Amino acid sequence: MRNKLSWIAVLTIVVLLLVFYRITNPGELTVQFKCSERLRESVGLSLEKLDVPYREKDSGQIDMIVFDDKIIYSDQIYRLTWNSELAKQVEDMVLSFIIERENAQIKTRFFPFVQMIEITFANKKSTFVVKPEGYFDFNNIVYIVIKSILGKGENVFENGYLLISLSVEEIDGDISFSFDAKNSEAVLSTESGGK
Repeated sequence: MRNKLSWIAVLTIVVLLLVFYRITNPGELTVQFKCSERLRESVGLSLEKLDVPYREKDSGQIDMIVFDDKIIYSDQIYRLTWNSELAKQVEDMVLSFIIERENAQIKTRFFPFVQMIEITFANKKSTFVVKPEGYFDFNNIVYIVIKSILGKGENVFENGYLLISLSVEEIDGDISFSFDAKNSEAVLSTESGGK
């Protein structure tokens, strides 16, 4: 009887060690790319930087699918933009700087990690670029996103959308501010007195 309990204890420890090893070393990640070459290269660099072995695969069991606007991992969708409510808050904040905003028309376009806001008013046009604050290049923000998705860094998503501080800058203008997405607060950098 004692011999059987010893074997059960040893087998239990072996199984626990195998499970622990499998969790900490998940093996090779299979990735399918349905995105731009720029994003494909950046995701690949990020996975290499995180020491995550991966291989590209077009069919069968796939762990991660990368699109231009989202990444699907473990059946969870991670969008590479912020949600429409946050985008609207940023639009409203930008519009608050425009003095002649009565008949202003707003057009918003989204790209991975970027929101472009064009405001046309009184025969003038102003364009604003909204992007993650503090991430100076595309590869850096992709790295932060991949690290978050894989659970190896700070979570930068909420309900599948990016939730990070944003930088808002007027192209060929003087308006620039930061927008804290978590607290919905803006900090003005510079302003020339409006338009």
